[in-house]
Amino acid sequence: MRKRTVIIGLIMLVIGIAFVAGGVVGLKGTTSTVSTFTQPQTGEYVSSEVVLNSTAVVVVRPSSSTGGLVPAQALSDVNSTGLATYALAASSTAGGSATYVGVQGDYYYAIFTSSQPATKIVITGDVAKTVESGILVLLGGILFLAGLIVTIIGAIRKSNKPKQPPGVTDADYYSKRQDSPPPPPNTTILQT
Repeated sequence: MRKRTVIIGLIMLVIGIAFVAGGVVGLKGTTSTVSTFTQPQTGEYVSSEVVLNSTAVVVVRPSSSTGGLVPAQALSDVNSTGLATYALAASSTAGGSATYVGVQGDYYYAIFTSSQPATKIVITGDVAKTVESGILVLLGGILFLAGLIVTIIGAIRKSNKPKQPPGVTDADYYSKRQDSPPPPPNTTILQT
């Protein structure tokens, strides 16, 4: 076993775990999810209030053709026929998800359907912090894997240092080894 390699690997493991933990805490702090809806009247389901700043990103999955992100002040005026008048247009739609970017203010997500919707609304409060936290998780994962590999290699590989009996110093051991080279011959300088 190579102790130095194992120690380096363990240090990398610990740093990787710290990065992952920091990134996960950061992601939880910048992201929230809304998945329950109240039913103010039959056939209408409304999310809790969503307060957004200009850097927020909202992803609604799966998006509903009978639902939309409605300004808080217009919620009482919205019905199934007038939803398109009040609902914000999504910045993009892909794979059944609707994404809203750069939206600021207080909103509700209203859906007109006959049963409790399975829609989830994910809000990222600050895109820069979310990306930063994601990078921390990625780097931590890479460091963790590299540390694990280095630790395993250090534990498996044998040390190059030959074994010596207990109580014998390095100088004694190397001077008495069978395969050690002979000492250099004494040289004398002749003067004439």
